[in-house]
Amino acid sequence: MSFYRFLRFFPVLTVWLAGNFPTLHADYKDDIGFTALQQQLGSAMPTGNGVKITMAEANATSASGVYTYMPSVTRSEFASVSITDASGGNTGSSGHATAVALNAVGSSSIAPGVKHVDAYLADHWLDYGFLNTGNAFVAPKTETNDVQNHSWIGEVKAGETPANSAYLNRLDFAIKRDDFVAVVGINNPGGKTPPLLSSAYNVISVGILNNPTSAGTSTINPGVQYPHIVAPSTHTSYATPIVTAAASLLIETARDMGEANGDKSEVVKAVLLAGAAKISTWQAAANGPLDANVGAGILNIQNSYNIMAAGEQNVASGGVAHVANTGWDFGSVTASENVTYQFSLAAASDFNLCLTWNAIYEPTAGNYANMQLTLADLGVSLFDAVSNELIVSSDYATGNLEYLSIVGLSAGDYYFLVTSKDLAADYAVAWRSAVVAAIPEPASLVIIFGILAVVSAGCRRWQVSRAGRVVGSQ
Repeated sequence: MSFYRFLRFFPVLTVWLAGNFPTLHADYKDDIGFTALQQQLGSAMPTGNGVKITMAEANATSASGVYTYMPSVTRSEFASVSITDASGGNTGSSGHATAVALNAVGSSSIAPGVKHVDAYLADHWLDYGFLNTGNAFVAPKTETNDVQNHSWIGEVKAGETPANSAYLNRLDFAIKRDDFVAVVGINNPGGKTPPLLSSAYNVISVGILNNPTSAGTSTINPGVQYPHIVAPSTHTSYATPIVTAAASLLIETARDMGEANGDKSEVVKAVLLAGAAKISTWQAAANGPLDANVGAGILNIQNSYNIMAAGEQNVASGGVAHVANTGWDFGSVTASENVTYQFSLAAASDFNLCLTWNAIYEPTAGNYANMQLTLADLGVSLFDAVSNELIVSSDYATGNLEYLSIVGLSAGDYYFLVTSKDLAADYAVAWRSAVVAAIPEPASLVIIFGILAVVSAGCRRWQVSRAGRVVGSQ
């Protein structure tokens, strides 16, 4: 089928760019922990080597018969990157696509080792290019790349078909089947976020700071919050590929370590979210485990790398094991068997944990327009190992993600339980502890008398209880 024919299949689907021109301050790599990770690792720094990327872009022009969605492949930053026109109908280079690609791959990005990009027009990708939404009895094509980047947003007009859910279901199906990471942007400040693609269960949705109007909860898939994470930029289009690049670094790291489960979509998602840095006002939303505006927080690749590098901490279904106070696991749980992770803290620490699992869609009698959803109801709870007192839990009835964040968890022994209320399920869990900065000794306070009250207040905060201050879920 020709390129021009399948573009006309989408008269009722609106796809548009999620940003105009990038504004990235020079030190954004400092802000996401990249510079600190370089200093930590030196020559062992991952680059994304061996990771392959798919990039879908909205048409950058409204001119009839003109389709512009490719980056400028002649840019010197892309000299070592093979960027292929996977849709086959590009007639020029898109400034938007170029800016997106510069943050995802190439010498100026945090993943300069990525050498392969397949670039699609978003309209094509939505149908015959990948999802095949226009044919009810044809499955989505197989994704052989590791990460998809979607710096566009879209929706189907009310009352038209295929509905928004048809695209979302097919994407969730493909992620589970092919095990790739899909990183998608939400809307920019000033407008609500349409359903495509941040309302999908299995994606990682990306926003920016100070963007409350575009954050929210899906009206199609209950319990799906967006964004999951934020990155520094003035537009979500250019924050999204920064997270794509970070995912590439984690995938390479897992493979170099020989961690067979480390490149799974659920694991990468959990590790990125567990490593996110918290803003001072971070608070779990009333209707979900993440902050209503920034999700898990600000991307921090140093934190997430250290979680991945800690290695998989295997605990069998129904089992109990002592694990490191930072790490991850790809496990399974049933309704009749909890999974118990015991750990110890030598000093007061901030503690963050992300539990996620994939929604599973399957066609009915080969009909991909009639998908059946299987979604387990999992939860996670943190306990004091001495008293068996429940400290905090995240156990929402909808969605496929749970999250805990505790400030100043006291030194001691703890355990967390992964549970299922109904179905057996595979899951990824990632957690991180970070020692709380020491409070100055009294002699030091004489020198800094002007801030004595602030320091004293901080001391009381850490001593409120053994659990510290909970900013996680219910």
